[in-house]
Amino acid sequence: MLTFAKESWVYYWPEAQELWQAHYHDAGMTGKMPFGVDVQRYANASAAGMLHITTARNKSKLVGYLTAFVLPHSHYQSVLCAFEDTYFLLPEWRRGLNGARLIRAAIEQLRSIGVQKMYAYSSLRELHRDGKPPKAVHGLMQYLGFTPDALCWSLDLKEAQDE
Repeated sequence: MLTFAKESWVYYWPEAQELWQAHYHDAGMTGKMPFGVDVQRYANASAAGMLHITTARNKSKLVGYLTAFVLPHSHYQSVLCAFEDTYFLLPEWRRGLNGARLIRAAIEQLRSIGVQKMYAYSSLRELHRDGKPPKAVHGLMQYLGFTPDALCWSLDLKEAQDE
């Protein structure tokens, strides 16, 4: 049975490092972008009250997380927003409603501190080596009430050339 809680960066990070490595490999980024978490940036955001971490634990073992940066929107200063940074559940916990429960817990925690709008992201490329297509994540987000809001484009500048 999973339990969900808000945790501080200082408490969370030492145990989370192994999961972040698993997430990096699970997301298929190996060889595309070098893994290297900006620990100081997260620590600074946490110290400033701008980092929100929701954890999923089985007993006391960390099995998943959702991190979000919380700050007023840069275009709409009166609107406190949560910008999801990353979310992950170990593959053996990706069953039933565990993913939905993690995100719902984060939503409720964020709502309780006055967040008015949450932005969450999901990839359009094949993410998981377990064969589950990204549309499963998209369906989950819609199930939770999220609506598509924008399309993010990326360009690898090391490879792209103007012709």
